[in-house]
Amino acid sequence: MGKIEDRTAVLSKYNLVFPTALKPEAIVMYADILDDIEANELDAILKKISRTNTFFPSVAEIINAHESMDGDANGTHVKSIGEAWQEVLKEMHDAFVYRKPEFSSNEIKNAAMGMGWMELCQTLESDLPTVRAQFERRYKDELSREKDKKQNNHVLGEKNNKQLFTKKVKEIGHA
Repeated sequence: MGKIEDRTAVLSKYNLVFPTALKPEAIVMYADILDDIEANELDAILKKISRTNTFFPSVAEIINAHESMDGDANGTHVKSIGEAWQEVLKEMHDAFVYRKPEFSSNEIKNAAMGMGWMELCQTLESDLPTVRAQFERRYKDELSREKDKKQNNHVLGEKNNKQLFTKKVKEIGHA
């Protein structure tokens, strides 16, 4: 996706903004790792980050900012814990035990259903703070799992790369 030279040029431009400059080799590595981000998107991300960061951002910070900005632009942002919990409460009220609940994301669905839908619906009001805390932990786990899966799929790429990776891991394990 996009040319490495274009991403390198953007990274080099923002390298001048921060007090501690990255080495040219590091800029090339960043450009290679960030291969799923277009140069114009990278420019916007670094402009945003440079307004608040003191030092050049890590690759992880750039990826997180990209996901955040992409989600806002496409209306697919990840719901906060509070928003997700409100969605669960709404479904507990609307669907209760008589209908199948409908959630806006698999992460919310998996967190809620993993707790047992019938049990959730029958929660006493006095127990809601405890149940919310349990939901929060499950939801964070689901978000982490999904983020990890997304990164693995990006790094491993096509099915052939996944099969090659699995083969290499097996070879290492038997070495």
